[in-house]
Amino acid sequence: MKTKQLLFAIVALIMFKANAQPLTAAPTPTTHAAADVISVFSGAYTNLPNTDFFPNWGQGTIVSDFIVSGDTMKKYDMLDYEGTQFSSNINASSMSNLHVDIWTANCAAFQFYLVNTTTGAEQQVTLNPTFSGWNSYDIDLTLYSAGIVSNIGQFKFQDNPMHYHSSTTVVYLDNIYFWKSASTPTISGFSIPAKYVGDPAFNLTAPTSNSNGAFTYTSSNANVATISGNTVTIVGLGSTTITANQAADGSFGTGSTSAVLTVSFPPPSTAAATPTYLSSNAISVYSDAYTNVSGTNFYPNWGQSTTITNITISGNATIKYDNLNYQGVEFVSPLNVSSMQAFHFDVWTPNCSTLDFYFINQSPQVEQKVTVNPTLSGWNSFDIPLTSYTNIDLTKIGQFKLVGNNGSTIYLDNIYFWKSASSPTITGFSIPAKNSGDAAFTLTAPTSNSSGIFTYTSSNTNVATISGSTVTIVGVGSTTITANQAG
Repeated sequence: MKTKQLLFAIVALIMFKANAQPLTAAPTPTTHAAADVISVFSGAYTNLPNTDFFPNWGQGTIVSDFIVSGDTMKKYDMLDYEGTQFSSNINASSMSNLHVDIWTANCAAFQFYLVNTTTGAEQQVTLNPTFSGWNSYDIDLTLYSAGIVSNIGQFKFQDNPMHYHSSTTVVYLDNIYFWKSASTPTISGFSIPAKYVGDPAFNLTAPTSNSNGAFTYTSSNANVATISGNTVTIVGLGSTTITANQAADGSFGTGSTSAVLTVSFPPPSTAAATPTYLSSNAISVYSDAYTNVSGTNFYPNWGQSTTITNITISGNATIKYDNLNYQGVEFVSPLNVSSMQAFHFDVWTPNCSTLDFYFINQSPQVEQKVTVNPTLSGWNSFDIPLTSYTNIDLTKIGQFKLVGNNGSTIYLDNIYFWKSASSPTITGFSIPAKNSGDAAFTLTAPTSNSSGIFTYTSSNTNVATISGSTVTIVGVGSTTITANQAG
């Protein structure tokens, strides 16, 4: 008797599970644009025509329509396996997911196959529904091979494990469709030219897009630029990311693109002054006026934040240092500047009030700085006596180092060492006495250790005048004839 009661209880439990059914409709699908959905079975979308949900594959499954709260779903009784045959193969390669809603009281592992009927290839994803209501799945189509997704001729549903012709599994399916997110608009052609501090406000030109959605704009750094509508107002130095955000429109979702706006100080309007020292009296590191030391590295990697740009101002090459914290200069061979008197450089800056200029000996390692304080209103020319670098061996300067106000901008030109021109030794200049009425005569140039050209002057033109090196006697008296030699 006890054995019969237990058997009755088991049968009753099986009957209960077999007769269980959903009491509510499947969840309402997420709203997608029609262009973003390929629907197989759903009341929310237009379904593919002439789909056969019950092809004769010899299966024991029975398929019927089941309606709850006005919602029609597919009921699969005695599910061992079941096919779905499409009138034309589906190319779902543009879609991202396959959606299905499942209700079941006894199917712990539901296998969803996609079948390429051209090649015979098939591939499944196993879903594990709970038994407590509707289960909504959005299967990532990358779980199936691309060759199947692009040519789907059939679905196949299978209980796992499959009980061929003896299954008691019941499954309800609804909202079977492929979908993708709203089409992302193709946005291009958004660029913003660099600006200077003090430039007037300007209007952004909208990017090109295949969507008609309206654009709005944001600035990532309000300390550099602010935006009202499409008007950009320059606030300060630096960079900011300007993002063009496009609203959804029609079948297109939202989209965005960005461009970086860089705001810097305006450069000098004029070049640095041209040096006047003789090339024989200068050792030049950087200047158009001289032949520079060869092979100099103006941007060695010392871990600095500084960036360097070579620019031209009024035809004159100039070095621009942006975001200056420190910057090195390395020479191929150490410089011997012991015969020079001073170190010269020209600097223009909008915001660097303190600049340290270091000389560095590398063997042994010694460095020493001289600090200058540029004005912020034009080119500054500094001539630092080399006697200021008391700890430096001037016969072997291997490196320079510049240290400025953190993040400042400077322009440098005419970096060179110089000495004053040596006075030539001039001898052997004499003029014989002359009489009034004597003919004009030619001066003999003095002897000199310089090759500079001589010119001549007369201190008293009532006695004698000079043209070139020719002296003409004018009257009685005396005059001093001076021979001037050019450098």
